[in-house]
Amino acid sequence: MVHVNPAYDRGTAGWGVSSFSSLEDGLAFVADGGTVVLSEGTHRVGAPVWIHRDVTISGQGAGLTVVAFEEGGAPASGFAMAGATFAVTDLALVGTVCGIASWGGRLDITRCELSGFHFGVIALSLFVPHELSLVSSIVHQCDTALLVASRPTARALVTVDSSTLADNGWGVRSAGCAPACLSVTATILAFHEGGALAIPGGVSVLENCCLWESGDIPDGSTLGNMVADPLFAQGSYRLRADSPCIDAAGMSGPDDFTGRSRPVGARADLGAFEGGRAVLVHLSDTHLLAPDGDTLYIGVNTTPRAWDTGILFARIHEALPPSWDVTAFLVTGDIVDLATTQATYTTPVGTVTEPRWERTYGGYLAFKERLAASFPGVPVYETVGNHDYREHPLYPWVWGDMEGIDEGFYSAFSYEPIQVVTPGDDIVLVLLSSGHDVIATKAYQESVLYPYLALHADNAEEILHLLRGGEMPEGLEGYIGGLAYGSGITAAQIVGLDAAIRAHPGKQVILACHHPVVYYQMTVTRNVPSLLDLVRTSDVPFVLSGHIHQPSLLEVSWDTGHTTAFAIGGAAPSSSFGLLCLPLGNAEPCDTPYRSYS
Repeated sequence: MVHVNPAYDRGTAGWGVSSFSSLEDGLAFVADGGTVVLSEGTHRVGAPVWIHRDVTISGQGAGLTVVAFEEGGAPASGFAMAGATFAVTDLALVGTVCGIASWGGRLDITRCELSGFHFGVIALSLFVPHELSLVSSIVHQCDTALLVASRPTARALVTVDSSTLADNGWGVRSAGCAPACLSVTATILAFHEGGALAIPGGVSVLENCCLWESGDIPDGSTLGNMVADPLFAQGSYRLRADSPCIDAAGMSGPDDFTGRSRPVGARADLGAFEGGRAVLVHLSDTHLLAPDGDTLYIGVNTTPRAWDTGILFARIHEALPPSWDVTAFLVTGDIVDLATTQATYTTPVGTVTEPRWERTYGGYLAFKERLAASFPGVPVYETVGNHDYREHPLYPWVWGDMEGIDEGFYSAFSYEPIQVVTPGDDIVLVLLSSGHDVIATKAYQESVLYPYLALHADNAEEILHLLRGGEMPEGLEGYIGGLAYGSGITAAQIVGLDAAIRAHPGKQVILACHHPVVYYQMTVTRNVPSLLDLVRTSDVPFVLSGHIHQPSLLEVSWDTGHTTAFAIGGAAPSSSFGLLCLPLGNAEPCDTPYRSYS
């Protein structure tokens, strides 16, 4: 193995033996069957570069290592090989004539990007049999992406797998190709002026591919293929999170263009990039057993109530785009229990006289059973709200005492102060349970500061300034709002949240709690300054909550460069819910990540 870095010189260890400053020198000294490892950066190479022995050239990634072919200042042909085994991996090739020309032997191109050539790759098998594989690679902005030419006595076997050929004059062209010489699978061929495939006299296999604006599809090439816009992200060949090419290939596949293992979702994606999408259904404050006509809270109990959960689940099915599958349900509190302390109460289905907790527990189990029937196999995660346990005081639990919680309730609801779950690759949900706690010492913040912020604070900096004890604007002392039950997020839970984020670097950490954090008109989560500081510095993209029965979405751009969306769920009637779409792997974000329906 030899290493090539333009910055190497005579003072570099291994100079002239295993360390070189040019690709040409590295190829001259590498042993037969060896590997030339290219550093990050651009390697400018005189062309053509002839390959006469078995060798592998490997970069650090197509976005990191670039080989630019040039001669006398004018770009020319690139690699040329004959009768050898040549592998090129993890780099980008740029030029104007030809990226790689093979005259027989075996050529493997893996996780590479070729652009700007007249011919991206030429595979010629005139006298010697030839094998070519193009895997998890991108060929774009070439007159012809791949040209195959062979004679019946020297058949070319060409495989294109999980690649993206786009924005070329032609995709794949062949001349004199012997039968069964070309196999294209799980590949996107899009936006070719001449056509995706031109294979006169040859037989090709086209399977599980996506073609779009690339001319006519060859006859007989209909094995699981689709004619659809792949929905590339702007300025990229990555797939948008709503692309039809996501989960459209087989159950597995080769590592993608960036080296990510496939599949990320249920199935591998078409094209060079492997991505995916997690769709979370956000429910909150359904109050399924609330008394008919009870108006104790704004927006609660104004219509007959959601024993008819079928309406809710049917609406969710209708709202889901065709390519979206639900990953999980997230319910941010107040699922079943009532907005009253009566032991006997009236519901749309009659008068209930059973003990409150038993009826609530049974209603919760019925809700989960009906949800499971409508969305089989979809997990349900919930945070505890202030109405989810009214009969037994949660105040001791807020401080860590679990003894006062009934076993029936404990088995039905998630009363752990903090839960960390992973509903999909790259996504971590941190669930903070709120206690039922009548606020006494926080009366000033509850009745004055928080309602003011809901109506008047314009940005995150002002919110943080006021919550940290900054000077209040004149006239604030006259702004009085009502008190409400709530908060119960403890300092210990914030420490746990910090630990959960640190334990999952590089993941999308979504925070969920019953009581809102900012931008609402009732209560707030206790320890908001500390919580917001953690969200601000940890790249948390979404904070989901409920409690106020009024759907709301506030996007806050922090001084750290990321944006957090604070989404508040609505309440019953039974048609209120939100859809959160999160990208997985190399998928681009959805155009509208959070959608509210009421």
